[in-house]
Amino acid sequence: MSCICCAGKCHISFCLDFCRGAGIGYLPCHPSPDDILTTTILNAIKALRNLRVAIFMAVAFHPNTFTGTLQRLVSLNTHPSSETSPCRSGTPYLQELTVNACCTNENNAPILAQISGLSRLSIHSPTRAILDLLPGWLRRLSDTLKELHLKVCTVGFPVG
Repeated sequence: MSCICCAGKCHISFCLDFCRGAGIGYLPCHPSPDDILTTTILNAIKALRNLRVAIFMAVAFHPNTFTGTLQRLVSLNTHPSSETSPCRSGTPYLQELTVNACCTNENNAPILAQISGLSRLSIHSPTRAILDLLPGWLRRLSDTLKELHLKVCTVGFPVG
């Protein structure tokens, strides 16, 4: 069944780069009662013990697709040595994060900006919502952040 808004071209490749694993899936841009892939992503985040890098780069998506996943990442990185965290060494669970608009919309930007302990952050095509929160988030990340990449894609205009 194809999505009306994009003629069936709704898809995402998400990468959960942990040790030697990765996952790929396809997402609808409209919510469904049994959103299996969204649940699978969240369950994978809950189950992974060595997740250090996460990349969420959706082409088309429902605004709430990654909300639960981001909330879980906030929880894991806020208390890295707690009993609920898979990493008890005190090192943040997630160290590198790459996202695009799928995680920086009005709903998700405030959650995303709560993730702590990152050493590398890449934001592709940042939204106004995340840009407004970025100064405060960077202050909170100042002890751990080593790299920040903002990639802004613009439509080319003819010169002359």
